[in-house]
Amino acid sequence: MSISPIVLDTTAFSGLIYAREPLLQRYRMERLQDTRFLLCPVVWYETRRGLQKTAAESKLRRLDQITPFFRWENLNQADWLLAANTWAALALRGRTPGDADLLIAVFAAQRRARLITSNVRHFDVLASVLALTVEDWQPAVP
Repeated sequence: MSISPIVLDTTAFSGLIYAREPLLQRYRMERLQDTRFLLCPVVWYETRRGLQKTAAESKLRRLDQITPFFRWENLNQADWLLAANTWAALALRGRTPGDADLLIAVFAAQRRARLITSNVRHFDVLASVLALTVEDWQPAVP
């Protein structure tokens, strides 16, 4: 049985850099199962620009240490086409997702990957339209 790959959205990827538990524990558990982690360039870009804005040098070094453990894949023409079609279809229904969330969701869906986020609501509509599995590894605080 093949384990589906995983894509972290920006909040989850940043959570690794900031060593947030239990996200870090779950990441380690998946690594032990040889789960493939894919890196969406949009996630890397959003993470890096945020760290550079605040001059978080130690976190930037951690980003550079973590990145090689992810398989970098670029968005291809099919991804961009699906993103444009999805955005237009949702806009006709009065729902316009943010470009970053849309591109991350399309990236994961096209690769049949599970999308990990702590902002599940950002992906609700996209998950149903794209047949995307979305998981939250950060439990709600009571």
